[in-house]
Amino acid sequence: MPPFPKPRFDFTTVEGLRAGREKAESFLHPDWMSPLTNLFRRVETAGERERANPEFQKEIWTSTEVWERGWASDEEITEFLSPEFCAWFARETVRPLPDKGEERTAALASLLDRSLTRIGDPSALGWKPRVESLRTLAAFFPEDFTAIANPHDLRKFVNKGLGLEITGTKPVEASRICIDRFEDAFGSPANGSEGRAERMLLIYGFFLAWHRFDGREPRVWMVRAGQDGEDEEYVLSHDLAMLGFQLPEPETDTLEEYKTTVGEENPDWTNKKIGQVAPQVWNFARDILEGDIVVLPRMRESDRVAWGRVEGSYEHREIGEQRRHTRPVRWERQDIARDSLGKYASILNARQTVKAFAASDAPNICSILTGLSPLPLEERHVLIPFAQEDEIGWLCWMVGLIGDGISPDDLRARIAQRHPDWAAGAIAIKVTTATAQLQCLKKGTNLIELADAGRRLLETRDPDALMERLLTGIVGVDHVLVFLDAEARKRDDVLSMLQRLKPTWTQPNAVGPGDVVRFLERAGVVEKEEEHVLRLTDRGTRWREAIHWVPAGPGKVSLPFRQLWETLSASAETEKLRFDRSLVEALHLGLWADTQRHFAVLSGLSGTGKTQIALRYAMALTGAESDTGGPVEVISVHPGWHDPGPLLGYVNPLTGKYTRTEFLNFLLDAEKNPGQPHVLILDEMNLSHPEQYFAPILSAMEIRNGEIPLHREDPKKLGVPTGVAYPSNLVIIGTVNMDETTMGISDKVLDRAFTLEFWDIAPDRWPGWDRCELGDTEKSRVRGVLNELTEALSPARRHFGWRVIKEVVGFLEGRSRDSGIELSAEDALDQVIYAKVLPKLRGSDTGRFRECLDKTLRVLEQHGLKRCAEKVEALKEDLEAAGSCSFWR
Repeated sequence: MPPFPKPRFDFTTVEGLRAGREKAESFLHPDWMSPLTNLFRRVETAGERERANPEFQKEIWTSTEVWERGWASDEEITEFLSPEFCAWFARETVRPLPDKGEERTAALASLLDRSLTRIGDPSALGWKPRVESLRTLAAFFPEDFTAIANPHDLRKFVNKGLGLEITGTKPVEASRICIDRFEDAFGSPANGSEGRAERMLLIYGFFLAWHRFDGREPRVWMVRAGQDGEDEEYVLSHDLAMLGFQLPEPETDTLEEYKTTVGEENPDWTNKKIGQVAPQVWNFARDILEGDIVVLPRMRESDRVAWGRVEGSYEHREIGEQRRHTRPVRWERQDIARDSLGKYASILNARQTVKAFAASDAPNICSILTGLSPLPLEERHVLIPFAQEDEIGWLCWMVGLIGDGISPDDLRARIAQRHPDWAAGAIAIKVTTATAQLQCLKKGTNLIELADAGRRLLETRDPDALMERLLTGIVGVDHVLVFLDAEARKRDDVLSMLQRLKPTWTQPNAVGPGDVVRFLERAGVVEKEEEHVLRLTDRGTRWREAIHWVPAGPGKVSLPFRQLWETLSASAETEKLRFDRSLVEALHLGLWADTQRHFAVLSGLSGTGKTQIALRYAMALTGAESDTGGPVEVISVHPGWHDPGPLLGYVNPLTGKYTRTEFLNFLLDAEKNPGQPHVLILDEMNLSHPEQYFAPILSAMEIRNGEIPLHREDPKKLGVPTGVAYPSNLVIIGTVNMDETTMGISDKVLDRAFTLEFWDIAPDRWPGWDRCELGDTEKSRVRGVLNELTEALSPARRHFGWRVIKEVVGFLEGRSRDSGIELSAEDALDQVIYAKVLPKLRGSDTGRFRECLDKTLRVLEQHGLKRCAEKVEALKEDLEAAGSCSFWR
């Protein structure tokens, strides 16, 4: 979840769709309805003969009424619209389909597939015909399709926007699922073209609303407040971002049209000036969205910046004697150190008034702006309540006593005067809570003084002044907000979740868990939705938005990803490794999506760095310096593991003693140290069936406080407990290779694991090229050969990983270093490709595998690798004769 999510429109329920209809319809242009209706009428009234006309077909295939154009130009579409294709397509589109249900969906999916086959191979066409095909089928069958022709966007909208979990669903099926949900909410459309167009546009409006808000990550924008900061005080005090450009409101459809309007109203302006100023107003009015972040460079305090979140729509209105371009912004902080932005601060030197930070930098900038850095669980304070009814009011009264400073004795005396029934120890605890726990007070040399949080609380009397400390330094507060983020929960479930954070919290509703919940209720952060059910308030939602980390549980690290990535990157750099940040981010989020089960499976080619990325992540997460004897354990799975014994140990029937394993010791250590994450890496975990040797662990990870059984004997006699409670600080990362030596992964495993795939390997990105000892000419040739072979082998998934690249280069470096070797560079490359790449060639007679062999042979012949080429020729002959071939025959 991003640090500052945009306003959410909950379209995941029928009620949410109905409530959001007005918002969705606001995204639809009034001019869209008529052309779309006319298109549907045009198609509906056309008989088979007219539909077979290539000119009619081109008119429909190139239309943009349903959705925007895909990859193809008019000329490219014309190329496949032969009379034969048009006649076939016309026959298919007038042929009766099943009325509804799965049979109709299957018939349309079949028509799409057959259309794509007749259009041709995308690699030969130079463009991908799927979008055009879907858009055209939507024109012929509007009752069965949405206006979201891009399959990726459609699946994403159905999954995330509508909350309907679909995986691997084809676009026709996804359209049907989407339409069914909208019919549940709004009923079937009116008969005829107009009703179908209205329904299609309605769905598209919901898609646009979701895409512009929930489907889009927040952007960060710099917006100045006057050339010399003359508007700073006004915008910060009125919760606005504001531009002083005396230009009209951007009401045109395009930026170019707006530039023309600006030029007409300012005839003395040059094109250059128009091109500099008009886009800034356009960006401010049209491109900045609700939920985006605005950074304001402070001109009066040049070492500071302010930041806030956009909370509403653009408005062009009178302020003073001028019309100003404005956006409502809730300014969160006005005194962030400019230097804290680091390298991102350079954009603040730009001369523009409005400028966007790079979208890829937005998450890092948001993390910096929050200034929140959560403490590990073991370093946090337990909240002790102040009062029985008004926590915040009592604390405000207390900080109001401080003034310019007060002696500890005087403060305690004033509290005792108000509460004569309180013991001295209870009063001391109240002072300690305000000082050490909430950091509203601080100890000076002889006096107790106000800290920053106390000063803000005194000025505002608002619990928001305590947010930073509560979220980052008090046990359980961030957990409650994240736990209640998705939905309201039973109070008992919230208390049980909190109870698991500390072993000393044995009574869920007493000191500890109950205090946290009661304090948050009194502070207006959570509230009762109904009896015994809690939900977040508006304040609670705002606080949740500031949490950009995974809350620290027993064994969970309270580490913002930015810090983890920096540690991991530094470690990788030392070993000359390179990891894709997006993969590491996905692994991190996938592992910590569940409060107890932290399990991921990395699959793909051998030698692609799966184990290394798991190991480097584990070491960055735990602080371990090695993969043995500490909180990181790497275990290589062996063939023939048919029961849990190799992992968990067993009672030896001959000696009567328990045979312990490294993993069992590791598991027991994780249980004893709940504040320390423990990461198990199961290398090549599918050399045996995981659902057999891993069964007790798979079962325990699914059950709250689940137990991993070990034996049924006397634990004192064996020195091993009968079972181990599944540690929620246990992280499991398995690596799998998919080839004939491994087992398939069952749904029992996959349903519990977050999966990442490592198939797309680019030899050019291998980090070893920077320190390669080969000469420039030889290095260039080797890179070219490996790149071309990867491309040739990829369609049949016979390509290779970085381990092979490393060994190929190492072989050639050895030849160049040893003057006694007479093998030429050409022959050496031929030998090592033969030895390291060609053994992967095996398969049955399919079109894809034949293409793979043909392309591989062409690459080998072009580069003069004669021995390799001869081998591939022989493999092709075997394929022709026997229907299959293998390097090892």
